[in-house]
Amino acid sequence: MENVPDISIVIPAYNAERFIANTLESCLQQSLQNIEIIVVDDCGVDKTREIVQQYARSDSRIRILNNSQNLGTLATRIKGIQVALAEGVVFLDADDKLEKNACERFLEEARRTGVDIVYGNRITYEPNGQKITKTFAHLPHGSILEGEQIFYEVFNPKTWAGIRWTQQTKWFKTSILLQAINFMEEALGKIPHGLSVFEDAFFTACILPFARKALNIEDILYFYTYNIESSSKNKSNEQVKKGFQNFFLIITYLEQIATQPLITNNLILNVYYQQFLRKVKYEFYSDQRHLEEIIYLLKPSSRFISLLPPYLQAMAYCFPYSSKKLRILLRIFFYVVSFGRIQK
Repeated sequence: MENVPDISIVIPAYNAERFIANTLESCLQQSLQNIEIIVVDDCGVDKTREIVQQYARSDSRIRILNNSQNLGTLATRIKGIQVALAEGVVFLDADDKLEKNACERFLEEARRTGVDIVYGNRITYEPNGQKITKTFAHLPHGSILEGEQIFYEVFNPKTWAGIRWTQQTKWFKTSILLQAINFMEEALGKIPHGLSVFEDAFFTACILPFARKALNIEDILYFYTYNIESSSKNKSNEQVKKGFQNFFLIITYLEQIATQPLITNNLILNVYYQQFLRKVKYEFYSDQRHLEEIIYLLKPSSRFISLLPPYLQAMAYCFPYSSKKLRILLRIFFYVVSFGRIQK
């Protein structure tokens, strides 16, 4: 490897021993050879670290960092960014894989156009290799977005599909990632620890205000594994409660970010950001699977609201953030006339 790699691949890893070897193989087999692979082990208890160390002994392009305590996906990813040497970063989860020419295509398009972000596409697989979906971006191939339009298209409520605001399937200029990290620290007074659910949308919301141009390409460059055991998919009661608390924390962090001059002084960006924040709050407050957790976390300040059944409390909280208020009113109506039997 030359002194300065062309691309840094950052892999946050936590108890990924089943997948990490295949993930690393997909990096080592990249057509672009001048890369570095940064694996940050988030204090897992399986053999992930030993597997990575074995690979690192035979290939100097692999670097491993070890967290002394569990920091969560966001803080772990940030540790990788802070030691990255390349001009651009590609994020890879420890149970996913890259297309063989992913780094080459990302670098080629980034240098050709001079953009800050390159968006690719992905295919989703089950762990057994069965293809679930082929996910395409809604923008035409070769589309270049500029300024505030990037934020709007990524968090466009009409295309609220997730691939646009995840960190995977993209190339980021390292300098805007570092700006975003500094911005986050200044706004919150810290790098939040323990965030592993919806943290990618939060981080993206911090990144995009610094992006001047972004490019969308149609190439399928990422293979996403729908791993039911991952932190964002684990459905145990404890993990669901923790994930929901993560979501609530992220809303409070987004509200703090929204007060920063970088956002408030830009009229267009401020409008888009507030639209995004309303959408996030609506998704949170209207999640009927976790009504008790919603009420517990919000601790209703209004005596009237606190006397309502949990379902009606949740509807009362999500009403201000919904773009379809008639739907909320109909939900309340059917709940009342059915004496609580209809909760849709």
